[in-house]
Amino acid sequence: MKEVPKSSMEQTIYDHLKQAILKRRLAPGTQLLEQTISERLRTSRTPIRAALRRLAQEGLVDLVPNRGAFVIQPTEEEVREAYEMRSRLELMGLEMCEARLTEEDFERLEAACRDELAALERRDVAAYLTANKAFHCTLAGRSGNRFLASMTEQLLDKTSIYLILYDLFYDGDYRAGIDPVPQGAQQHKAIIAALRSGNGSEAAELLKAHIDLAIGDLKTARPGYRSLEEIWKMD
Repeated sequence: MKEVPKSSMEQTIYDHLKQAILKRRLAPGTQLLEQTISERLRTSRTPIRAALRRLAQEGLVDLVPNRGAFVIQPTEEEVREAYEMRSRLELMGLEMCEARLTEEDFERLEAACRDELAALERRDVAAYLTANKAFHCTLAGRSGNRFLASMTEQLLDKTSIYLILYDLFYDGDYRAGIDPVPQGAQQHKAIIAALRSGNGSEAAELLKAHIDLAIGDLKTARPGYRSLEEIWKMD
């Protein structure tokens, strides 16, 4: 059997685990046992540990001293605190950017909406998160406050991980029973319309409702998770 270079094995492990988390095959809190992965792939633990460190840097895995690696499992309180702080920052940023928005900014916001809808139709989580981040970061970036923009981006990255883990939209049974255009995407368009008409208070109400909706759509349990052994059935 030809030996696989460590760098290639690390990438294989990283890609496989990341996809298993992004596609919600592994439940939050699942322990990523090095021994299990090592036995399945017949590899040493060095590339496994490197892959797990990369996932930890991206916020998808928790590395717990003397215990091991786990798919992140934030508490309901942590999730709500993150969304609450994001709501406060984004509302502040919206007020600050309202008079600064240009036609080019509106075009960016509208492009993000189009990309968002296309991603939702394909059920492409990564593309959806990119479009969603582009929408919100455009508004925060026009606030004129680099610290607010940076903190908003950090919280968007954090809440994106929660959405990956817990948002019911990406479950097939749930997706089949909702309108073609999800409410969150409709709210983005409504926010743009309110800002274009100069109605900042309406835009703020819509933005707050939009983030509150995201919290309401998060569910901490769902069927269909697999064991670590099952995801390593290589294609």
